[in-house]
Amino acid sequence: MVKKSMKPSQGIAIAGLLINVLVLPGLGSIIAGKNNPGITQLVLTLVAVVLDFTIIGLVIGIPLGIAVWIWALVTGIELVKEAE
Repeated sequence: MVKKSMKPSQGIAIAGLLINVLVLPGLGSIIAGKNNPGITQLVLTLVAVVLDFTIIGLVIGIPLGIAVWIWALVTGIELVKEAE
């Protein structure tokens, strides 16, 4: 069974982008319908936050958090382009 990918509406895509960038990376992707990347982004964000509580983890946690945030930003921009 082939699952059709549904295009998000313009409003949902913009909301997803803003949530990804300003609130929690991955959450906006999930809301806009990109579940697999969204869940991965969300889990990696939570891992980065947990790692930030240790000194050694900061070396990994901060770059990981920045990378996931950039990935979520790109995903949000893709959502907006798909909705056009």
